[in-house]
Amino acid sequence: MVVLLADVLSFLRLSWLKKILLARRAVKLCNQGSALFYGKIPKKLRSIYQQDPARIHNFPLHLYHIAKVDRLGLFYIDFFNDFIKSGLSEGNIWEEQIGQLVKNYALPGTVAIDAGAYIGTHTLAMAHAVGKSGRVYSFEPQRKIYAELCWNMAINKATNVFPMRLALGKTTNCVRPVQALLDNEGSTFVVPDKIQEDSSLQLKLDDLNLKNISLIKIDVENMEADVIEGGRKTILRCRPVLIVEIQGNPACEISLKENRTQRAFETVKKIQSLHYTVTHLHECDFLCLPLKCPAF
Repeated sequence: MVVLLADVLSFLRLSWLKKILLARRAVKLCNQGSALFYGKIPKKLRSIYQQDPARIHNFPLHLYHIAKVDRLGLFYIDFFNDFIKSGLSEGNIWEEQIGQLVKNYALPGTVAIDAGAYIGTHTLAMAHAVGKSGRVYSFEPQRKIYAELCWNMAINKATNVFPMRLALGKTTNCVRPVQALLDNEGSTFVVPDKIQEDSSLQLKLDDLNLKNISLIKIDVENMEADVIEGGRKTILRCRPVLIVEIQGNPACEISLKENRTQRAFETVKKIQSLHYTVTHLHECDFLCLPLKCPAF
């Protein structure tokens, strides 16, 4: 009985210590991502980010279980009614075709960008592909999902990831997330608004002056044209491969009062104007290759 009690206490101490170490790692990831853009934030908006490290440190682990996805990694999954998380809980890779393209085009030692990272499924694939000498810049504006992203990178020891609680667009703005579909937390898009509890900042990709980029994945709930416009100089300078979901969220058409078909056509033309080929993959996903880039 004494031995059993000692074993239980030892397990509890080990479990507690592991949680402390993971929390520190998640906060460190948050801080290294925030350091890249904090100086670019107007002083009046900096209050949006002051509590992020504390929120991530106090992540409610008791509401989550760990899902193991073979050939990818581990993910903290809560019990939210979300079809992406449900698939991960069953051990399924989300958008495996996109994951394969990440392996093909995110080159070792380079930079990969995940715009609309959600909880980090493609971010983690990018981290594996670019290796320890590369970097992944991962953008996710939703506060809750951003915390999950940081913890998912922490449990996988993906220290080459720089997660940023930012939206990318064509202007600098304070924005508010709006969830379009009840069964998909990742269906959230952003709208300009005054500072609120769940506000985030929107920046242009060009504002970050990133270099050596081999791949940019864009999945931003019908806001992809704005991301490309705000990253035009970066794209022309680095000539990365682009994987873009174009007008993938039909619910946004109603919320934003826009014509999806027209917006999709305009987005394709915008990408082609940057001297890219645009190839349809599946549903709303497109592979965009700079001219003279060999296809796999």
